[in-house]
Amino acid sequence: ATTSTLLVGCPFSPPAVANTSEVQSGAVYAVPRENLAGGGRVRLDLTHSLQTPNATWFGASVASPGFVGAPGSAGGSGAVFKSRFDAGGIATTLLVGANRSALGASLAAGPNSTLLAGAPAADCAGCPQAGTVVLLGTSSPTVACGPGAYSLFGSAITVNETSRLAWVSAPAAGYNTGSIHLLDATSLREFHCLSGTPGARGQFGTVVLPLADGQLLISEPYWQQMTGRVLLVPASQTRPSE
Repeated sequence: ATTSTLLVGCPFSPPAVANTSEVQSGAVYAVPRENLAGGGRVRLDLTHSLQTPNATWFGASVASPGFVGAPGSAGGSGAVFKSRFDAGGIATTLLVGANRSALGASLAAGPNSTLLAGAPAADCAGCPQAGTVVLLGTSSPTVACGPGAYSLFGSAITVNETSRLAWVSAPAAGYNTGSIHLLDATSLREFHCLSGTPGARGQFGTVVLPLADGQLLISEPYWQQMTGRVLLVPASQTRPSE
């Protein structure tokens, strides 16, 4: 979150009040960096925790400097919060998702103080659960849609603020084959996509990790009867192309 703290999301946190029926309320903790230096278990700073009401999954995603996703809010529509951790409390609800869209399932800080938020269960252009990504922090929100029905586009987002590029995962695209999509992080214009093995149902792109040399590590956790695998994609396949 800052040079001195780390935000940790706990979307299935126990309820804020004992002896209640609340479940999956969620919480976010600000962890001082010095608590991470020694390795082993991390001590959470509970004096800087934030919690929300029942079944919101608050903390399913976090992004600097204090954005928190709660994809279970509003009956599964989801929400993105701007939080503060100096004095505690939730400062502002930035956006509430459309009907059962699960907005806030993924978050990534974008260029020029913008924010990319994934809504992987959103319907788009008549496709159920095609998924969308919303660019916040501009004059009006920009939306990019998934590649087809049930693709769950927006499940994960990784942004390179230097190159202004974003990788967006759609792990259920193509009957769970999965795909990842390279977008312009300032406009959400798509350059190209990479897909998993056709028919493998591997959920290619569940996790995407860009490496410093331009290569990508991509997970395919359900590949070949769920043995799973991780693929290293060369930089030549990760650059923008028209």
